[in-house]
Amino acid sequence: MRACGDNPHFPSDLVTGDREKDLQKIIEESILFMPVSNIFWVCWSLINAEESSIPFDYGAYGRDRLALYFHQKKNLEKYLSRK
Repeated sequence: MRACGDNPHFPSDLVTGDREKDLQKIIEESILFMPVSNIFWVCWSLINAEESSIPFDYGAYGRDRLALYFHQKKNLEKYLSRK
């Protein structure tokens, strides 16, 4: 594996050298995007519920993803309020 300093295109300011700290930062940043992903899948399921000929309960899938969105939105709001 190459060191960060070997690659002039590597954003070296993203890593501290402390593996646990870097991992925690990645986890915290990914939490911010989880609700967005679920909204994407809700939209996908709504479109496919109308357009797809595949026998799949897109409506139930969309409802499940919407429930996940609201659950994760609460966690996101908690995360943002402590900053």
